[in-house]
Order: sequence, then C-alpha cells, then structure tokens
Amino acid sequence: MKRRLKEKGSDPISELPRFAALSRVAHPRISTRRAPGQDYEGNLIAVTGSLKFDIVRDTTSPEFAAAMAIYLAAFPAAERHPVETIRQRVANGRSQLHIARSADQVAFMALLWPLVDTDFILLDYLATAPRFRGGGIATRFMEDMRARMTTQGKNLVMEVEDPASGDNPEERRRRFELYRHLGARRLEGVKYLLPPLQGSKPTDMILMLFPGPPQNVVGGDLIRHLITRIYAELYGRGADDPLLAHSLAQIQPRIELV
Repeated sequence: MKRRLKEKGSDPISELPRFAALSRVAHPRISTRRAPGQDYEGNLIAVTGSLKFDIVRDTTSPEFAAAMAIYLAAFPAAERHPVETIRQRVANGRSQLHIARSADQVAFMALLWPLVDTDFILLDYLATAPRFRGGGIATRFMEDMRARMTTQGKNLVMEVEDPASGDNPEERRRRFELYRHLGARRLEGVKYLLPPLQGSKPTDMILMLFPGPPQNVVGGDLIRHLITRIYAELYGRGADDPLLAHSLAQIQPRIELV
C-alpha cells in the first residue's frame, strides 16, 4: 500500500494522540490503563502481550533503519519513495512512522499522513517483516486505529493495489481481502492511478476507507477533493496533471462503499 508537502496552517498531526519519540537509549514507559480509543500518554503506544507499538521520531535511530529495511523489502520500486524523502517527512513531523516491536526486534512498520483540511489520514504504507507475518500484527494495529478514528471522527484512506491488475495478483488479493476482513470498504467505481515514484508507468489502485461513514455512501465532490489533496501533498502534482485528471474524470456524484 501506498503515499507529501509541508503546508502552512493547522497541522492535522497535532489532533492525533500524543506520542513520545524513540531514541537509541529510550525505554518507553508501559501503561495498559486505558480504554480502547483513548488518547495515549507518555511513551507507550500500545502493548498486546509481548508486542509493543511505538512511534519513531528519531530518524537516526536503529528503529528507523529497521523500519526502512522492512519497507524496502515489501514494496516494488515504482511504489516507493526514496528513504531520504521519508526521513525528511518523519523528521519534520508531517509523516508518522509507527512500528511494532517483538522481543526487541522491529516486526512491523506503518506510515500515516494526515491530509490538510480534511478529516482523512492516508495510511501510506503498512508492512510486516517476513518472519513475523501471520502473527496478526497488522490486524492489531488496524483494530487500534479503528477505535482512534471512531473517537476522533476521522477515517483512514488507503491506496490498495488493484487485485485485477499487476504481476502479483495473489499477493494483491490477500492484501485486499485483509482490509476487507478488517472492515475497510472500497470506493466503488473509482479508478485511481498511483503516480510512478520510479520509472514512468502508473500503478492501478483502488481506494478504501476505514472504518468509513455509517451511511455507506459519500459524495463525489468530497472524493475529488481527497484525491486532489493526495496528489498535491504526497506526489507534488497539480490540478493540470493528466493522471489526476484521469482519476477524477470517472467519479460519480454519489459513490457507494462496498
């Protein structure tokens, strides 16, 4: 799954629960006395058994390096930003890098990007290290995000590889079915192109919302604004971009969530 500009005005990240930075020597304080969906305090993000979810702010830390190794192994070059770009975005606070640690090893990474002037947060990337796959780490992360998004009146938006295209259909299908199982819903009929981050060929994607509005339908104007913000903030592409025009052209006045 995929993906950027420092903009003036209110910073949507400040509306998210407060997280403390990791460093090379930090030992996050552990507190399990919170109800699901409550804001976090101190350094702890979440603990489930021996699994600890934290956020990384120190881009010189071993945790950042380990998360980037998972990222590089999980996504094809055409869907990856350079690590240096991610480093800059995490360092300036626009992007949030979440990790899960198991037995002091980084097992999972996710990058979140709150979109300016919207109630949407892009789940930019999410991946689990190969040896930890099948352990339910991504599921636990998404369950926690569901509680937070519901409490804050926000939604995650996800760029998910279209299972009907590409040269890895089984992997794409599994990823899509995972999000469906967790409760994410697809924007029906929205043809979304991921701008190439390397090379010149865009990637066919679908957009999903999590957990999504209760009425199971959204207005086309909202989705046009959302896609335009993604293209501008994450890819530096303006209103005259042909890939953006292609993605916007087929959006209907009302879009069902399925």
